[in-house]
This record gives sequence, structure tokens and C-alpha cells, in this order.
Amino acid sequence: MSVQLKVALPPEGMTARRLLMNFLAELSLCQDLELSLEPDHAIIEASSADVIEEYVNYTLQVAGQVLENSLEEHRLVDMPINTNDRRWVFKKLGIQVPRGSRFCRVISKILKRAQLPWDELARDLPVVEEKAGVIQLGDGVRGDLLSLPQPFLYERYQAKYEFLRGRGGDEIKFKATRAWLYVLFAGFAFGYCGNHITGKSGELVIAVVPEPTLSQVLADEGARSLIIRDGLLPTVRRLGLPPRPAIAYMLYVACEVIKALGPQAMDLELLYRIPTALLEMDRVSSAATAQAFTLIERISMDFAPLLRELARLDTELIEWIQRKCRKAIVGREGATSYYSDYVRLSIAIFQALSGALDPADLCYYALRVVAEHEAERLDLAARLRKLRSEGWLVSKLLRSLRGVL
Repeated sequence: MSVQLKVALPPEGMTARRLLMNFLAELSLCQDLELSLEPDHAIIEASSADVIEEYVNYTLQVAGQVLENSLEEHRLVDMPINTNDRRWVFKKLGIQVPRGSRFCRVISKILKRAQLPWDELARDLPVVEEKAGVIQLGDGVRGDLLSLPQPFLYERYQAKYEFLRGRGGDEIKFKATRAWLYVLFAGFAFGYCGNHITGKSGELVIAVVPEPTLSQVLADEGARSLIIRDGLLPTVRRLGLPPRPAIAYMLYVACEVIKALGPQAMDLELLYRIPTALLEMDRVSSAATAQAFTLIERISMDFAPLLRELARLDTELIEWIQRKCRKAIVGREGATSYYSDYVRLSIAIFQALSGALDPADLCYYALRVVAEHEAERLDLAARLRKLRSEGWLVSKLLRSLRGVL
């Protein structure tokens, strides 16, 4: 006889609900578990309670290691801890957090040591209560509950009135038990794409697996591999780039996924079987003191059509497209020379791959404008080599696109 663990879904619009989707998507990689998603809850099913406990804790620990790798191997920038979070979240968890500690580093350490017992999981995860002035995640008395950290509350500030209360309502509080907080920490860790410093403020970027994508991942092993295990989510996490402008970013990520998949990328049957490969990217403004987080933009990106078209191109052309798109992405160094040319070129590539632009127009712009600008500061011999090389690649791209389209 199997055992089930019900996980209630927080209200729609809460960042907590979005972070839960990330956690469930990663949990779906555990082969001894069966997951299903309903409108107001998810079900985790296994042969015994011990199996569910083991894999939930394993996924929490993996999340801690993933976040540590993001910081150390991929060199993503961490962020300071809000003063109130240090006092009212981490201290109540029994974690001593000295001044100057960094948020991601602390939750990585917490998750790597996670060991939640079955009784706690079964008591808390099925419970989400909406009370007057409070949304409570988990079953507990008010004095034992923890506040949600500030980086998980940016939905409160995406309008000029309080989330869920309308223009005339009172402030609403968000409380959670330890089990719920660990799950949200893990969802954050799996989606963390860096804190991009611009002047005195930062821009936090979080990737999220939306609910339609999670349903697809749970139903199809191919989708699970392409989106969660080997493809999109690990790639955006590893690259750690801000998704601006969105089209150049999508192209860059799609090229990286095709390169990472290697021969698997030519499995067009798989790519056509998966109708969408949707990720959402939240751009969140944060003050230098981490006192408030505000949603700047939420970008929905369907990578499936791009992956299908790019899979038909050879590696040389994919790398050429990726180089051009990288110059359009605004990173911590700011915009590149002739930034607007690369943005326009990225849009033209996207349109040509989508069938909305004649490939000849794309290739004319790539040679007549972009290649000329890239070569203009070179000496004559180097300039000729550059233009010859670009001309050969662009003509190859034209032939490939006309064959595709």
C-alpha cells in the first residue's frame, strides 16, 4: 500500500507558490516518487513514509549544494541579509547570523543540513490558511511561526497597494513553519540566477517553473529532462545573466542548451512532442540594504520553438548566433559598443527563425551593418579577414535558414 503526502498550494500571486513549483519540479526527478498536481494541492506518493521523507530531505540538501555551486563555481553574486530577517527568521530557526552575512550563503548551509522528520512534513505541508490579516503556511501556534524573508515577498510591492488587500486594505502578514520555510528556501535555490549590481541597488533574477510547465514535466520524462534535469533550468542558473533584452537572452540560452545537449538536441521527435518549454524570469529590484524588494518585470519565455529551429543548425552557426546575442545582453559591465545594432540583429535572428522575416534581410543587416562595425577599427588585412569570415558564416546561415523555412 502506498503513502501520500498532500502539499497545499499557497494563494495565487504569492511568490511562495512560485517557489514551491521549483521545489516540486526538482523533486519529480526522484524515481521512487509519483507526483501529481491539482488546482489547490500537489500529491507526493511513494511506497512508504520513509521514502517520501528521504527524498524530500535529499532534494533540500541538493538545493543547498546547487546554491553553493552557483556562488562558488558560477560566481553568482550574493546579497546582504535584511536586518529583520536576521532577527526574526534565522534567529528563530536557531541559526546565528553575524552582521555582514550573505543571504544565499546562509540558506545554502541550512539546506545542506536539512533533516525534516516525516511527522513534521505530514503535519505542516498540507496546511495553508488564510486568516484575517495573515496567510499561514503550516500548522502551528502564532508564537512559533516564522516570518517569510524579504526576498520572498516582492509580490507585495508590485503595485501601490498591499498584496491581496486592495487599495483600502490593511497590511497583510505572511507566516510559515520550519518545514514550509525549508521548501521555499529550496525553491529559491533552484531558481537563483544572481544579484546583478547596478549602482547602489541590485537586480535579483529568479527563474520559475510555472504551473503549466510543471504539469508537463510530471507527465513526460522527455520534458523533465529537457526543462529540469539537463536543459533549461540548470542552464539559466549556470549562466547567471540578466534577461535583458529578453529576445537576445532567450536566443543565448537556447543556443547554450543545444550545445549542452549535444547529439540529443537532434532528437526532433522529442522537441516536437513537447509543445511548450516555458520558464518565467522575475527581475526584482533590491536596495543595497536589502530592506525592500520590488518586482520590475516578469518575463514568460517559451523556448520550444527556438530549440526546434536551432537544432537544425550546425555548431558553428549556433556559436555565431550566441556570440552576437551575448553582445546585446546588458551585464554588470553595461552595454557593449554598438549595443543597439546587436539588439536589432538578435531580433532579426529571432524573427527569421520564427518565419516572420526573410532570411536575406537578416543576412544583409548582419553583413552591411554589424560586420562593418566590428571590422572598422582593424587594419586593412585584419579587416578583410574579418569580413571574409563573417561573409562565409552569414551565407551559410542563409542557406540553412532557407532550407528550414
